[in-house]
Amino acid sequence: MYEGKSIKLTYHGLRYGYVQGRVSEEMAKGFNYEQAASIVTKEVGHSRIDVIKIYMGGN
Repeated sequence: MYEGKSIKLTYHGLRYGYVQGRVSEEMAKGFNYEQAASIVTKEVGHSRIDVIKIYMGGN
């Protein structure tokens, strides 16, 4: 429940949450955004960091 509403949990939503959390974790370790995105992009099976921008809310 979120603000009194049920929210359907989806695989895609879980993936977004995972990517956002992992990028934040890597940046907290001292990596810059590009380095963190490079690490995480491999974890989720992509080869380009621009895909991670979409998960992070960018265009």
